[in-house]
Amino acid sequence: MKITFLLLITSIFSLGTNAQWNQLGADINGESIDDYCGNAVSLNHHGNIAAVGSYGNNDSGNNAGQVRIFEWTGNTWVQRGQDINGESMGDSFGTAVEIDSAGNTIAIGAPGNDGNGVNSGHVQVYEWDGSSWIQKGMNIDGEYAGDGSGNSLSISNNGDIVAIGAISNDDSGSTAGQVRVFEWDGTNWQQKGSDIDGENAGDYFGSSVSLSADGNLFVAGAINNSDIALNSGQVRVYEWNGSDWMQKGTDLNGLSVNGGFGFSVSMNNQGNTFATGIINGAPYGLVKVYEWIGNGWLQKGSNIHGHSNSQDFGYSTSLSSSGDTIAISDNYDYTNGNAAGKAEVYKWDGSSWTQLGQSVYGDTLNNQLGRSVSLSKNAKRFAVGAIGNSDIAQSSGQVKVFEYQDPTNYEDLSNTYEDIISIYPNPTKGIFSVDLNDLQNPVTLRLYNITGQLLQEKQYHKTNHINHEIHESPGVYFVEISDGKGNKSVFKLVKE
Repeated sequence: MKITFLLLITSIFSLGTNAQWNQLGADINGESIDDYCGNAVSLNHHGNIAAVGSYGNNDSGNNAGQVRIFEWTGNTWVQRGQDINGESMGDSFGTAVEIDSAGNTIAIGAPGNDGNGVNSGHVQVYEWDGSSWIQKGMNIDGEYAGDGSGNSLSISNNGDIVAIGAISNDDSGSTAGQVRVFEWDGTNWQQKGSDIDGENAGDYFGSSVSLSADGNLFVAGAINNSDIALNSGQVRVYEWNGSDWMQKGTDLNGLSVNGGFGFSVSMNNQGNTFATGIINGAPYGLVKVYEWIGNGWLQKGSNIHGHSNSQDFGYSTSLSSSGDTIAISDNYDYTNGNAAGKAEVYKWDGSSWTQLGQSVYGDTLNNQLGRSVSLSKNAKRFAVGAIGNSDIAQSSGQVKVFEYQDPTNYEDLSNTYEDIISIYPNPTKGIFSVDLNDLQNPVTLRLYNITGQLLQEKQYHKTNHINHEIHESPGVYFVEISDGKGNKSVFKLVKE
């Protein structure tokens, strides 16, 4: 007999633990000495695909660099396709990395590449063809020798627009910096609009950059701009008007000498909210979040401050699609030893930024956990890089991925799907079936234990019937079924 079990959200996890970030799968480690794996990391929307940069990798020459992409199978992180290596020695390929929403297109920066002159830099874009990563179009080269193009970059949700920072471009003066945007025309990459140059020599405009989901807005940092004080820093936002880029709102400036305002930036999907890290903001580094209200950028809530053991809080920042959740890192935090590092997540509660779950710290001194951080757009997972980790070899580096679990108030345990799902037998010896009234594509099944820990995750395509097996020991489990439209339901299942 088929029986449908409704989950009572307020009571099912009453035996669980406190809300926390749990590591998802094993560590993703660098391959060899001084790879600096995790100097850049990027998650797709759902957080099931991770792109990992290792700018010190030597497979194609000393510091040629490398990027690898990993996919979560429900039990482990498995490399997806081949290593993508830098062209030649000194490229530092993988300095900047960002993957699109689906996880099928990736932009990679190599600021040391010499394709258009020594250290002109370039960006390459790769697309997943089902079995390997194939370069999409030609290299996007820096304009001149020394530009360092590709030190920062951002890609639109559909993977067809790329913004590229060239921190050392000299068009407006020595190392004034620059941002250029390119769009895919079906055959190659074409520049979209004019160059956006730094205001003054030494600004380092383009030290950070982040696009909106549709690629029609971007925010960029100029960490050494001195409009207010020496090297206080600056952030500017630009919007596409149909023919060129126009600044949206006024300049946002740092206030203190060497403040590092704009060191990191992150924009939400809509482009009406962005965050910026100010690594030298008194006293331990801080992050500000801005929201477009009316005709200007207004700070959303108070500053998010680093704590007493922080050194560079705001080194990396990553906003969710809504802009209401943010991951922040500090790769020099010394709670677990000098430069062990730290990452934290904050959520907007309607009036202030409140930490979500616990802080995640580097394992040992000099781990530099937090050199990069990426929050999945749905805010369920984040990845963090630790370039100084030496588990494989000295400074081989490492990436860890974490998933948020709140057993006492688990917001995903809704039952918008319960009328069309049956699950049986229950209790089960291990194998159980799920029936859907209609053909669904895709359907994701997740299995949790009594504490809310994710044990298995598997996606099914074009089906109305699922057979699945619980490999774990006898006990109480929870099965979550979700479709691609936001409908979810959770069932209590007993394995005998």
